[in-house]
Amino acid sequence: MIFPQLLYIILLVSNIILWDFIMNIETLDLGTIVPDNIEIIYPQDHSAICGGIHFHCHPFWEIKVFIEPESGSPLISIVAPNAIHPETPARLLKSGWVLSFQQPHVGLMFHADSTQEHFAAFDKINEFCPGGLEELLRMFAESGRQGDNRRFNALAAVLFSAVFTVMRHDNYRQESSKTSQACRYIERYYYRNNLSVEEVAAFLGITSGHLANLFKKENLGAVRAFIIKTRLENAVQLLRMQRFIIKEIAEMTGWNSQFYFSNSFRHAYGCAPSEFMNLNAN
Repeated sequence: MIFPQLLYIILLVSNIILWDFIMNIETLDLGTIVPDNIEIIYPQDHSAICGGIHFHCHPFWEIKVFIEPESGSPLISIVAPNAIHPETPARLLKSGWVLSFQQPHVGLMFHADSTQEHFAAFDKINEFCPGGLEELLRMFAESGRQGDNRRFNALAAVLFSAVFTVMRHDNYRQESSKTSQACRYIERYYYRNNLSVEEVAAFLGITSGHLANLFKKENLGAVRAFIIKTRLENAVQLLRMQRFIIKEIAEMTGWNSQFYFSNSFRHAYGCAPSEFMNLNAN
């Protein structure tokens, strides 16, 4: 049986954070998790990318819990920091949650449908994880990779109990700032080459002009500039990995052309991406 504690915690967390959104959505029944339904992705697991699929990475742990619509099978995907992985298919976004363990807070994203996303964040998760969150997540992933369901279930119970406890200790905070929500949206979807200011504004339910004014008011610069900055910061991480050619890195960080990427990189860092890669070679 899938750890009942996990199902219980997931449902409680969902109800607390997103009650208004899930009242009319069918409750997920995760059923039984078997090793074949657990995916663990580490940085070394992907050495190349496939055309037509959005691949990306981020410097934090991510756990995805979904129900496969066609088979009804529960799926759990655990992504380690800096692991290259594909974007979650839209058909799965309607049936699950994504937990992002980005210090110092944990974020929970829920997809009501393919056009709506709801995000909440809460803090101090480390205080409730014996031995530290990073070590717990590492053990969680390793037990899943080794097919040790008993240990996997036990660690899942600890992890999700900690998440629930944090929220119950009044550390939960709804992400109310429009600019914070915009930044998080950009940081999550920077790798989409069609990501636009208009899309970010539409996600927030405001006009692009209003969003621009909010960024200006908080001294964040232009929204488009923030998108470029986020793409470049992620490109730097990929360049340091020394595992991809420049064209692949440009594609994975949302650029429509390698030339535009190289020019933007040179403007920001004073050298071409290839020069940066050579300077950081072991």
